[in-house]
Amino acid sequence: MSKEELIKKFYKTCESEKIELDNLDYAKLIINEQGEVVVENEHGTQFDIDELSKSDIEYFYENL
Repeated sequence: MSKEELIKKFYKTCESEKIELDNLDYAKLIINEQGEVVVENEHGTQFDIDELSKSDIEYFYENL
């Protein structure tokens, strides 16, 4: 599962459920102000999908 595949699937609905990440934070995919798909955790911190573990990326993909 790649970042590109996840982004492509996300764009089909532009909706993401919150999931529990490996570090126990909850997060969802969003489109930021620059128009990029990023991860946002429950604290409002945004970061690139590349910072997710492979298992987190796969879990997001399965739950879109």
